[in-house]
Amino acid sequence: MFRLIQRIGYPEAKFSKYKVESLVGSADCRFPIRLESMALENGKACSYEPELFPGLTYRMAEPKVSILVFVSGKVRYWVVGVGAMRQFHF
Repeated sequence: MFRLIQRIGYPEAKFSKYKVESLVGSADCRFPIRLESMALENGKACSYEPELFPGLTYRMAEPKVSILVFVSGKVRYWVVGVGAMRQFHF
């Protein structure tokens, strides 16, 4: 972001005192996923209402991660909080 600010006429802009608040990612499993059976097997952690939204939401308590899964095999995830991100190795 700060590079964009530098390019539009503020070359003295610096990137300091920043904090990472969350992490967002996506993946493609390349195979269909049976959301109904996934919802039944993980009842408390899952939310799946196909009449309202086509994806299944899976929420992990520790680390604090939300995963959105679609029948197509596409997956989106959100990691919230610095403590949760420390548990991942990049």
